[in-house]
Amino acid sequence: MRKKVLGEEYVTNQLSKNVSEFAQPMQQLVSEIAWGSIWTRPGFELKQSSLIVVALLASKNFPAENPNYKARDSFLQV
Repeated sequence: MRKKVLGEEYVTNQLSKNVSEFAQPMQQLVSEIAWGSIWTRPGFELKQSSLIVVALLASKNFPAENPNYKARDSFLQV
């Protein structure tokens, strides 16, 4: 799911840079919980989940994880 939302190149780069042996289990946990359980749960389509995440990040003045966020064009239609 993470690659579908953020793009394969971005995810591969993020997973390969500065991921120490110590940090690897945490990276795996985040991927399994956030991208495996939360993003794939029933009730919201991918577009809705993406819009919710971007709205929450914007409300807290946090930039999106990826400036090339794949769903960006969808938000321009809202």
